[in-house]
Amino acid sequence: MLFRSKTNYVYMTTTAASMAFTFPAAAAAIDGVMITVVTNIAVATATWASTGATFAGAPVATVANTPIRFIYNHATLIWYIA
Repeated sequence: MLFRSKTNYVYMTTTAASMAFTFPAAAAAIDGVMITVVTNIAVATATWASTGATFAGAPVATVANTPIRFIYNHATLIWYIA
């Protein structure tokens, strides 16, 4: 897999018991892209979506101020925990 230096950050600042995170759709152009998600409050129910891709090991909740890093592998069409 080709690792790229691109990194995107999502930072949620509102209070929510649940949150849906939508990542870019599966595409060769994003192979190796890393996305870091950080929430400033704990989210009890986190769901993850990416058209054409799945998630391996994505947490069902977030912990306040604790980053979760995902990296996309186009060969498998999966966002992995990095």
